[in-house]
Amino acid sequence: MTLLDFPPDLLASEQSIKIQVTGKIHALADQADWCHLNITQKTRLYESWILDPTLGGRLAALMGTEKVHRYIKDTVMRAYMRTKRPDLPTMLKRMSFRHTHLVQSYEKPHALLYDHTHLYTLTVAKEWRMALLSAYERATFVGGHLDRNLVLITDHGFDRFLDQGYRGMVESAGKRLDVDVHWVR
Repeated sequence: MTLLDFPPDLLASEQSIKIQVTGKIHALADQADWCHLNITQKTRLYESWILDPTLGGRLAALMGTEKVHRYIKDTVMRAYMRTKRPDLPTMLKRMSFRHTHLVQSYEKPHALLYDHTHLYTLTVAKEWRMALLSAYERATFVGGHLDRNLVLITDHGFDRFLDQGYRGMVESAGKRLDVDVHWVR
């Protein structure tokens, strides 16, 4: 059976249920201060949402119980984290970095190249390795020398990122790649 075989009103009601459940989960994530929870705490919340008949129960009726966890994690909470991510151009303005010409915008991780000489990459702490390597690679492809190659790291107020030694190791890796690291609050 394909999507074309379903009546339009049934598809609309399924979409409506997903939107309602997503809104409720996002509100619960805000109450729990999701961005600052560790993995164990997040796992407990996932389990409670899956077992809640008004959340996971409604989703299970649409997609089957085996798909609910993945849907909440990969669709609902990924969308939530996108809404919490800071806007890179706004962040650069607040940090008094002003440029005239945007040359290129990159995705995964998000980065902006200004004036062919300034590359700014935004990442969450747990993805610092990919961000540093991407910044290095992108600098190489634009001619090898940038006046500024800066990786801005967010969501670092938990777990290993509280350890100054670990942060020092991340900064040292950046120096070896000719990439500056800035921990954004």
